[in-house]
Amino acid sequence: MQFLKLTFCVYRPWVRCGDIKPLESASGYSFPSGHSVTAASNYGTLIERYRKRRAFCILMAALIVLTMFSRNYIGVHTPQDVCVGALLGILVVIGGSFLWRLLEDHPKWDFLIPAAGALLSAAFSPPRHSDGVLSSTSFRRPKGGGI
Repeated sequence: MQFLKLTFCVYRPWVRCGDIKPLESASGYSFPSGHSVTAASNYGTLIERYRKRRAFCILMAALIVLTMFSRNYIGVHTPQDVCVGALLGILVVIGGSFLWRLLEDHPKWDFLIPAAGALLSAAFSPPRHSDGVLSSTSFRRPKGGGI
């Protein structure tokens, strides 16, 4: 998620428009909404798992929508942020469901999951300096020690 936030560098709504007064403070970039990704992926997984229980699925879908709405209501995200976040969460559910079925059909391929996870983790980890500081936060510091 942080990879996408650092890639797009979309400021919070109150930074872009002074008329917006957030009810809660938030730091960092806003696009995509991490809360929406988490809600859609977690509740979406439960929907996928318990799809025959209609009332339960409706409740989980409502929780996704309420999470998205709450992030807009308190002023820390735009509708674009939460919609793309929910879409990413749904893509996670679809991808996870596909992998689950694939591994059920081919159990000998289970070693590929940790290998792919390690490769993706290494590929998308932000670079660090030798002192352990993230380079994405330290390269913008002005010379002379100011903030």
